[in-house]
Amino acid sequence: MTKKSASKSTKAVKKAVKNVKKKASKVAAGVVAATAGMLGRVAAPTGRIGAFPYKVLAKGVKKLTRAESTNYVSLPRTPFERPVDNDWVVIYKDFMQRKVFNFDAVIMVTIVYNGVEYRGNTQHTCLARMQLDDSQCPEVFYVKFQAETEEAMREIYNTYDVGRARSSGDQSVALSFEMPETKGISKQHLKMFITAYKAQLFTKFENFPKGTHAEICCLVREQPLASTLRLVAAALRLIRSAEPGNVVYVKGMMRTTAVISAMVSTFLNSPKKAQRFWEDMAQMNTAGIGSPIQYLTTYLDKVYGRRNKNSKDDRVHAPQPEIYAACVLSFNAYCANVKIDHTLLDNYRETGEWPKVKK
Repeated sequence: MTKKSASKSTKAVKKAVKNVKKKASKVAAGVVAATAGMLGRVAAPTGRIGAFPYKVLAKGVKKLTRAESTNYVSLPRTPFERPVDNDWVVIYKDFMQRKVFNFDAVIMVTIVYNGVEYRGNTQHTCLARMQLDDSQCPEVFYVKFQAETEEAMREIYNTYDVGRARSSGDQSVALSFEMPETKGISKQHLKMFITAYKAQLFTKFENFPKGTHAEICCLVREQPLASTLRLVAAALRLIRSAEPGNVVYVKGMMRTTAVISAMVSTFLNSPKKAQRFWEDMAQMNTAGIGSPIQYLTTYLDKVYGRRNKNSKDDRVHAPQPEIYAACVLSFNAYCANVKIDHTLLDNYRETGEWPKVKK
């Protein structure tokens, strides 16, 4: 490798690491614990994950050659598999080239369902391995499952990972994506909707509970939430495609947990009025000073919802519950066709009372 190509490679790795840090991820975090836990699961010849049956058709050790990696990546992907993150591929390749990649933590998982063998894990590892020759052919563990139901396939997928933890959003997508009730809803919108609904239902945006993915996903697949999800997804698509007007920042704020939770509440209580309200918000049809649309647009432009503010402007932090309250109170005023002013949130700030959506 020439000095020039080595420098270029180093810059690419540094850029990838920087991108990964921005995503609040950790490189190869917890691989030892992951290996121990996974090997325990591989050891069982048959069993159950949760309430869903599965069988182990084969397990053992194989050499991770370039050809083996190519064959694995060519397998069909499950419909709920995460998209490839090229930054991780760059980082894994760099680890392999420097011989510091922990191949002992790798378990290649495949899942046979309805006669089709799907890949279940290690796509980033194999994509990185494909870019290198066979001068080093490390051994990795593998396990081949047979899922008797689609639910079992989803649960097996949620059990495995190496280096990258599956977030609550990833697990929710795995349990909900492309189910009959959620057909046509994108993974991104499912993640946003489920996170927002969980915050609203259980915690009022304080501390999200653990282990609630299955319960939330079951609720989402029932009426009236399933139909509400479609209405919220349509509103989010409109917000994304609408002309930004003079306030580009507001469009980003309208895709945060608190605002989407308000969308859920308004669509559940008054679908037709909610559709008009959020369409006006997307188009920023303010209808003059004092209108609810003008108030909420101005409010969202002046606040930020995260504590780790990066921008150096004059926006102030607003707690998630307050942002939710501003949306709901603006919607109520919109439905009543009344003007509002800066005192709208005074009562909420004094009492902390969770506002109800008026029909």
